[in-house]
Amino acid sequence: MELKLSQEQQQMVIDNHNLIYSFLIKHKLDIEDWYGVASIGLCKSVTCWDKDKSSFSTFAYVIMLNYVRMEMRKQNSSTRKPKLEISSLNYVITGSDNDICEMSDIMPNKTNYEDEAIFNIHFNKFITKLKDKDKALVKLILENFTQKEIAQVVKLSQAQVSRRLSKIKKLIISEVA
Repeated sequence: MELKLSQEQQQMVIDNHNLIYSFLIKHKLDIEDWYGVASIGLCKSVTCWDKDKSSFSTFAYVIMLNYVRMEMRKQNSSTRKPKLEISSLNYVITGSDNDICEMSDIMPNKTNYEDEAIFNIHFNKFITKLKDKDKALVKLILENFTQKEIAQVVKLSQAQVSRRLSKIKKLIISEVA
């Protein structure tokens, strides 16, 4: 993102430079780590500030806080682990009627074509129970599309795609169990 500041706006940034330090100290943020993000927020606040609505320092604090929060969200999302990790095909699944099976029981073995055929029959029965919209989502997931890409294709928000995929996963688990 490139901000073009007029001479007047540049002077305003220079005059209010100490807001960056007071903001970082007030929010107990490390100056070395967060100075750049806060300075971008200060520059952005100069371009958007309306003299009639608030004082500049109040407005600049809000914008700097928004930029810091956005950066924190980016950092947190990149370190997030997947919700479900299956590290073994010996992972035990307990059904609603206390039937116990392992992942290896329901996953097809490539050397055993009979198991694969049975898996495909169960998968096809499951797919026929889905609505057309959900079938499209499953197809796109199987083609390794991301939720964001799927959202663009089916014209939904990423959050709606995520919720629908969660419902489909619950259906799959209930079918397996």
